[in-house]
Amino acid sequence: MPYFTEPEQIIDHVYNLINNDKAAIGLGFIGYSDERILPKYPAAVVSLGVPVTRELYATQTFQLTFQIQVVVYHARVTTSHKTRTKEDMQIAARVREKLHEDYSLGGGVIFGFVTSERPGIVANEKGQAVVATVITWSGSSRASI
Repeated sequence: MPYFTEPEQIIDHVYNLINNDKAAIGLGFIGYSDERILPKYPAAVVSLGVPVTRELYATQTFQLTFQIQVVVYHARVTTSHKTRTKEDMQIAARVREKLHEDYSLGGGVIFGFVTSERPGIVANEKGQAVVATVITWSGSSRASI
């Protein structure tokens, strides 16, 4: 399999990876890219984190670095903090574990891994406060010039 060279290839792969195992992970809905309506919680949205970077690697070759974000929306803030905290951490850990099952994403990247998990509170599409964890995955690939 050739390496991924476009962001949507990685977003598609990560989306499918999580969506195919969403019940075991504990997610009710998986969104793609700029998905705004989350019909069921907990939910996750897979998107490009930052623009792709390209650096000269070797003759006629670029080294590409991708960062993908998986934002896990846990629950509305009205849910008890004590109950929510442990469940939130477990869901985020299962997403990380899923992404770490194959560091090459089926051969699409040279190597990729979760570089950070950042819990916090964000606003949903209705402006309501929602507890979320932003998981950042970073991977590298190569492309011919």
